[in-house]
Amino acid sequence: MISGVWKFKAIGYDPNGDVIPGGGPLTDRHNTTFVALDEALVSASLAPT
Repeated sequence: MISGVWKFKAIGYDPNGDVIPGGGPLTDRHNTTFVALDEALVSASLAPT
């Protein structure tokens, strides 16, 4: 949490297994912010559209 805000950080991996910050299947949700860690809110915000 930074300044009272939580941020979702997407993580992906390249073919060699190296981490790709902001990558993976939730790339478009990277840095989504939340004022509280509410399971229903987080799930709804990260769910595919």
